[in-house]
Amino acid sequence: MIKNKIFFALCVMLGLSGCGGQVETATVTFDTQAGQFQYTQETARTPQQKQTGLMHRKSIASDAGMIFIYDTPEQVGIWMKDTLIPLDIIFISCQNTVDKIVHAFPPESLNVVYPNDKICFISELQSGQAKKIALKTGDAVTIK
Repeated sequence: MIKNKIFFALCVMLGLSGCGGQVETATVTFDTQAGQFQYTQETARTPQQKQTGLMHRKSIASDAGMIFIYDTPEQVGIWMKDTLIPLDIIFISCQNTVDKIVHAFPPESLNVVYPNDKICFISELQSGQAKKIALKTGDAVTIK
């Protein structure tokens, strides 16, 4: 019992989302030439959530992922440090269109990739999903 209370207290102090707390999600819909495709994605709003991202995950469902949300337009880079699975990285403009797609970004890569312009969102999907849904630069994105 005491161990559970200490674990919970550590989770609260550190703001860890994987400690049994509720994970906030958003529905991200990509409108492509092949149709509309919805993903239920964990949200990353805080600096800690953005820093951690999908690190240390051994798998990700084909209809899931993570959406990084920025309050102001940013030219933010992303890397794969401590990320164990390849991901498709989709940079999304503040006008809710696809700015840039990085297909199958390799696990644990320290290379940093950037959007073409300032963006307000980054979506991370299971590797291969962007090609599967025929996602292209300029496609519309809805985030709810």
